[in-house]
Amino acid sequence: MTLVGKGVCFDTGGLDIKGADGMKLMKKDMGGAAHALALAQTIVGAKLPVRLRVLVPAVENAIAGNALRPLDVITRRRG
Repeated sequence: MTLVGKGVCFDTGGLDIKGADGMKLMKKDMGGAAHALALAQTIVGAKLPVRLRVLVPAVENAIAGNALRPLDVITRRRG
């Protein structure tokens, strides 16, 4: 048995790229990952006789590859 739960983190460091109405639905983007992990924990806890594989493709919905987030460590060399 394989469980797959999509996980998309939409917090791009406090940047508002959607309006308030659009953000209301974004709370559910990590729901697939959470459900898959919770179900896997329940199956393992119940010691069901199944061979279980859990896949959680997780990504960050960043604006660009060079976007900075709070607490990023930035180093610069002189010369």
